Amino acid sequence: MKFRDVILKYYKMVYHISLEYLRRKEDAEDIVQEVFFKYAKYINEEKKTFEDELHEKYWIIRITINSCCNYLKDPKRKKDLEDKKDVIMKDNLLFDEIQKLEDMYKSVFILHYLEDFKTNDIGAILEVSEETVKTRLKRARESLKDGLKIEE
Repeated sequence: MKFRDVILKYYKMVYHISLEYLRRKEDAEDIVQEVFFKYAKYINEEKKTFEDELHEKYWIIRITINSCCNYLKDPKRKKDLEDKKDVIMKDNLLFDEIQKLEDMYKSVFILHYLEDFKTNDIGAILEVSEETVKTRLKRARESLKDGLKIEE
């Protein structure tokens, strides 16, 4: 598949996942560029290939999630987000609580509830067992439930 075709095929998915994590269009667009740059580097410089389309898709999702997590951890970005707090899109209280989740819980929550992936697919994407995914989903729900009770 040509690089252009890969971008056309996965652009919306990468953008949507990034937007769920970062909540700012500009930041999501930065991640999209970063993901496809990493994809091109992986294919061209490292001369790697994927087993099939599903392997390629899961790799792209994993890179997207990792890029978002790294983006959020960057001290410069944290300060920038705090300075622009009024600009950040905040849907509701639930969004605030999702953002407070640890990365491993946030990833499974977003992939399952916002991107409609099944637990076995999430396990394949994140390279963990399906049981681990289920446990993380349970803990994410518990954490959100507790957080939302406190806010009330």
